[in-house]
Amino acid sequence: MRTPAILLADPDSGRREGIYATVSASGFTVEATGDVSQAASLCRVLQPKVVLVACGETTRDGALRAVADIRSSTPGLPVLLLVEHGSEALAVAALRAGVTDYLRYPLDRQELIASLTRSLNRAPAPAPSTAPVARPVLIGSSAAMQRVQTYLDQAAHGDANVLITGETGTGKELAASYLHERSGRRRRPFVPVNCAAIPDTLVEAELFGFERGAFTDARQSKQGLFQLRLVRQVKADNLEAVSDHAFH
Repeated sequence: MRTPAILLADPDSGRREGIYATVSASGFTVEATGDVSQAASLCRVLQPKVVLVACGETTRDGALRAVADIRSSTPGLPVLLLVEHGSEALAVAALRAGVTDYLRYPLDRQELIASLTRSLNRAPAPAPSTAPVARPVLIGSSAAMQRVQTYLDQAAHGDANVLITGETGTGKELAASYLHERSGRRRRPFVPVNCAAIPDTLVEAELFGFERGAFTDARQSKQGLFQLRLVRQVKADNLEAVSDHAFH
């Protein structure tokens, strides 16, 4: 038997068969189980590239526990959660559990396949190392700081945009840098921009640049931050696609 690229865990046999058929028909190798509680242990045995956990309204708690168990045992493994009767509260709980993507049932086949493809193409998480590395460090051992670090570590596994809020001087840029260094984009540029320090009339010019003569005193063309960073990234990646950038 070939090593499964995808592990599907769903307690509902009818829904599981439908998802299995949809994913298999798209060329993926799938292993399915109806015992969601065993998903984490199956990941260690089967070593799939992506886990797809599906749940109904009465089985969502078990699904979230399974996601948390997978995250604990295999931190870098992408986990997709497919739900019936989704809600904002469930989406937040799923994010906190560490899901990579959150999808609704009934299936949008193209959306599901696109999500699986993105997850399969993600760079693997770096292996833990005891050697000292030059990475952003969050200093503090309080319960509040531990929660912040846990949220950032969980968000680093996903592809969703992240909004970091806080008072001036609380370390929002440090948190963004920490998140970036633990994400699949860590080899790409991190571009911090303090938009609050740029006058309203200059934001467009700073971000997008301008051509000579575009306005008074524009004596020469200037590349904006977007263009500068994109050019550097294209050179670094040998013309590979450029990922989204983080802004503060």
